Amino acid sequence: MISSPPGVPRTAQFAGTSALVTGAGSGLGAESARVLAARSADPVLVARRVDRLEGLARDMEARHGITAGLPGAELSDPAWWGRVRAFTDAEESLRA
Repeated sequence: MISSPPGVPRTAQFAGTSALVTGAGSGLGAESARVLAARSADPVLVARRVDRLEGLARDMEARHGITAGLPGAELSDPAWWGRVRAFTDAEESLRA
């Protein structure tokens, strides 16, 4: 179990951070993304079934006020790491 530092509410534990969640289209990956969003992280969602991610992203954004990243990468595509890396680099530069 992940615990919060003293004085930091559990719901704001990961505020200002991004988390790459693979397999976010269903099951454990989707639930991991929901938990991270509830703790204020901005999840970057990737899965083989990209079509399943849009609804999850909209739900988390509305429920938790986070920004879910959808780089449009499919794990079955050999070039997906490059697209995910470019997406996360761009997101990081916006925070700097």
